[in-house]
Amino acid sequence: MKKSFLFLVFALSASIGTSAMTPAITADTAHWYMEHSYDVLQYKLEVDLYDNYTTPYPKTFTATEIITFRVDSTLNSIMLNAINTSLEIDSVNLAAVSYTHTNDTLTLQLDQTYNPGDVVEVKINYRHLDVADQGLYVSGGFV
Repeated sequence: MKKSFLFLVFALSASIGTSAMTPAITADTAHWYMEHSYDVLQYKLEVDLYDNYTTPYPKTFTATEIITFRVDSTLNSIMLNAINTSLEIDSVNLAAVSYTHTNDTLTLQLDQTYNPGDVVEVKINYRHLDVADQGLYVSGGFV
């Protein structure tokens, strides 16, 4: 009984210690991490994959994403990860009025300066280009 109790205490303390640790950011994923001043509440993604199921089975698709977020500190733009070589941004709407897409980062300029607690929605219309990447696998009509 005493051994079981000690094992249980050891196991719990080990799991508490590991869950509180921040995961390491490796060299190949370090560029994906960026601090931000908002908390995403919802992602709504609509994707048209119809053509991916017919010959010649392209890797292209169109999509619309609406991101709803709560502002943590005053901001007038947000930055998102978006690979330049595979994504083409067509337009932005709602609170997003313009954008730049460079170095795998999509920066959305907002229609005003938002304060902490404000809830904001941005809409991004984009296309995935006909390139192989780790985001979409298409082969012989399978996606």
